[in-house]
Amino acid sequence: MIICPDPDPAGVAIGAATATPTIRLSLDGLHIGWQGRAIVEPVSLELDFTALGRRLPILGRTGLGKSTLLLAIAGQKPPIGGRIRWSFPDGDVCDLGPEDWRRADELRRRRFGFAFQEAALLPHLTVLENLVLTLELSTRADRPASRGARVERAMEKLREVLIDGERVEAIGRRFAEQLSGGQKQRVALCQAMATDPDVLFADEPTGNLDPHTRREIAAVMDGWVRAAPGRVFVWVTHHHDREEFEGAEVALLLDRFEGERPDARLIPVEDLLRRSAGGRGRAAAEEARR
Repeated sequence: MIICPDPDPAGVAIGAATATPTIRLSLDGLHIGWQGRAIVEPVSLELDFTALGRRLPILGRTGLGKSTLLLAIAGQKPPIGGRIRWSFPDGDVCDLGPEDWRRADELRRRRFGFAFQEAALLPHLTVLENLVLTLELSTRADRPASRGARVERAMEKLREVLIDGERVEAIGRRFAEQLSGGQKQRVALCQAMATDPDVLFADEPTGNLDPHTRREIAAVMDGWVRAAPGRVFVWVTHHHDREEFEGAEVALLLDRFEGERPDARLIPVEDLLRRSAGGRGRAAAEEARR
């Protein structure tokens, strides 16, 4: 079924073609920004997520447009210009631009989940009640029909983001103010995962967390991707730990490569890690000489 018009995309093909049905994303001259002012050079890419490990981290220095780009491709914020085209293995295609952005509503409801930096928990509801509410508000056709089924689904999803020693019943009974920083972030991911999206987006899911907690979050997300074929995870990060990029083949890097405005380029994860290690090594050497 085609849910949106399907023009021929333009762009640069990234990753080898795969015979396995896959989710694809095409960006054609995409302009993103705020109040009509572009903050990133036009982006044209064609991504085959199976070829890329079904994971795409987005990196760059603060203020260069990482989160704005994420919001655009997740259907949360219309671009200034250009096209965004999502293709799914079952034949659904959605092609979006500024003039027909209303179609993004259906795309988000049927295909996407989005985890913000803080869990959007209502303070007067427990964690479990918040997750059940997320399912009750869902318009997906496969939403659990009865409240009992929704409670069961919510507990199942919560169990997926717990770590050793945590009990689903205990965490489910807590209110937002009773959660640690890492628990809040995992619950934010759980909210986004509750409706079983095809593509999960997260804005700085490892944020200002300590290294141990970042590794816990990274393990949760790696487990979510591996648990079902075809799942795709796209996230913004400013960390360069190897665990952060588990399973990813490339990263989308925003930087001022040329000119005044930042540009978006794909870089192999191994190259990124080597570059980061080299930078830390030079910084340590300079510190030792002082």
